[in-house]
Amino acid sequence: MLFALLLITCGLLAASNLIIAKRPDAKALFDMVAPFAGILGLVLLGLGVLHLIKYATLLGLIGLLTCVLAILLGFLQSFGLIGKLLGGKSPEAIAKGEQLRAKLTTVQIPLGIAGVALGIYSLI
Repeated sequence: MLFALLLITCGLLAASNLIIAKRPDAKALFDMVAPFAGILGLVLLGLGVLHLIKYATLLGLIGLLTCVLAILLGFLQSFGLIGKLLGGKSPEAIAKGEQLRAKLTTVQIPLGIAGVALGIYSLI
């Protein structure tokens, strides 16, 4: 259940720009949760890898998609925290990291929507 709730939360965070565009009043809620996005993403990344190793063969295609999506969303949400933890002090490394993040944000909203959908499916 924790896995599904984290998947929904990180999915909502990933799709926050779309949600805020449609509901500007939701910005305050996302601003409260945003400081924890890195930690939530790191936990989801770890759980996604763990579930991939343990359960993907048992759950079939939906389970495999859920695990891969959890890894991708976890990576996107924890990208900044991972950079800080790895001690990204060099300007070149920071610039390359930001270029990679910019490329990944083009798929962030679709991944977020898929994360919410698969998270809800996992709860059911």
